[in-house]
Amino acid sequence: MSISYSCRYPTGASVTTWLAVVAGLCCSTPAEPQDLLTVDVTVTPSVVSPGDSLLVTLTIANPTLSPIQLGSGDSCVALPVVYADGERVEWEGTGLACLAVLSEFTVPGRGDLTREFSLVAFLQEETAPWDYTVPPPAGTYDLVMDMHVQLADVVREIVVTN
Repeated sequence: MSISYSCRYPTGASVTTWLAVVAGLCCSTPAEPQDLLTVDVTVTPSVVSPGDSLLVTLTIANPTLSPIQLGSGDSCVALPVVYADGERVEWEGTGLACLAVLSEFTVPGRGDLTREFSLVAFLQEETAPWDYTVPPPAGTYDLVMDMHVQLADVVREIVVTN
């Protein structure tokens, strides 16, 4: 038994054009490695009263077999930032700083990279000594996980009750 194949290209098109079209259909640009990662942020508990503690957990998961490197212009993968009505507010645990040093973080194959941040539902005083003693008003706050690597920021809600 013999199988034969024939290939015809449209009239008026050159062989080079036809090959370019076929190559474009067959070959796609591979995704950037960080596009294969999944990012999850959990806030426990997400409903708090003034003075309550909460734990923010960032998990970057890699479903592939190979490790994936993430670069940063500082020593942090990410930092939590809290906003009230679009304005940044300093909660206890959010006033963190990162060293200005180029860094690489590895997300292992079939593994994850996890960071935890402990916050307290207290706002920073507006004058010296800038302690965290001001109870936040009741309402909904946006916790933004400000990603310092090539991943999109993640937003979660925190509700403060009195």
